[in-house]
Amino acid sequence: MTDRGKRLLRFGVVGIANTVIYVGGYLLLRTLGLEEIVANCLAFAAAVALQYVAHSRYTFGARVKDPAQFARFLTTIGAGLAVSTMITAHLAGIFGLSDWMAALIVTVVLPVQNYILLSLWVYNDPDTGTHPERI
Repeated sequence: MTDRGKRLLRFGVVGIANTVIYVGGYLLLRTLGLEEIVANCLAFAAAVALQYVAHSRYTFGARVKDPAQFARFLTTIGAGLAVSTMITAHLAGIFGLSDWMAALIVTVVLPVQNYILLSLWVYNDPDTGTHPERI
């Protein structure tokens, strides 16, 4: 398997783990009696923090304590939120898509968008134009 293939596999593993953490955290917090919005925000924040650490160390082999990198990561997450909102709140209505179809489109589009942004921008070394390798 190529280095890029290994990185893509690690990206997928982190994505699946992140989904499990978010869903499990949300459901646990709801079971404990927290309101939907509070449970969602807490579970989302925990998932984002764990996702940053996992992608930094495991997927891209980068340092975790890098404020500029973290800011780029958060911007990428914000872009994902904007795109998912555009798909579910706007394009779904325009094209008459069901909620399930809109959600399915988001689950395909966001990983591709995130991988591109993480690879080319978030974890890209501005001095060398490359990202660190842990392979």
